[in-house]
Amino acid sequence: MLWIDEPDTEGRSEVNHALMMDVADPLLAAFEAFWERLLTDGCAKAGAGWTSLSVEIADRQVADDDPGYLRAVFHNGQHRPCAGLGGYYVRGAVFDCLQPKGESNDAFNRRQIRWFLDLYRLLKQAARAPRVQPLLCAITAIRPLPVSAATAFGWFDLQLDQDAFGPLPVEDQELLLGTQPAPPISSRISSVASSAATPARSWPS
Repeated sequence: MLWIDEPDTEGRSEVNHALMMDVADPLLAAFEAFWERLLTDGCAKAGAGWTSLSVEIADRQVADDDPGYLRAVFHNGQHRPCAGLGGYYVRGAVFDCLQPKGESNDAFNRRQIRWFLDLYRLLKQAARAPRVQPLLCAITAIRPLPVSAATAFGWFDLQLDQDAFGPLPVEDQELLLGTQPAPPISSRISSVASSAATPARSWPS
């Protein structure tokens, strides 16, 4: 694993920080390092006025896409990315979620949401690591830091201090139950930019 700095590609002057994973790197250890870097910077830059954190996964869905990633962004009270704090990324082949030939769109979408949730569970587990907990306590002592996580249809509360997630968007709940039709394939398959891509959904409010 190696941290690198990247220029922001969304019109901001911030520098993004990306943890580059090798195939053999354990994802739990990567997520622990991710939290450690993010929370350390958040504590040091409390003056940036952050009030929340958003986390999203951009998966590689077809072989021609660029590698996927997990991204976290600090937001201010106006639900905009904080000045002075770039995005935090974990990049690697672990974020591949390919749709094999013959798999229906409905089946893929149900598998994808379960895959998202498995990754977010591991992210929560990493936040409880001994190396991360003191930093999490330190940043929440400055001010509360709610964390929202993204699915294909919206956002939910990650609830780092609890075992369970907050309620999923209704569309995701219906998808898991098999009552929500899959979105058109054209809305799901798009190249993932190798650096910061514009989110497919609005930031949480």
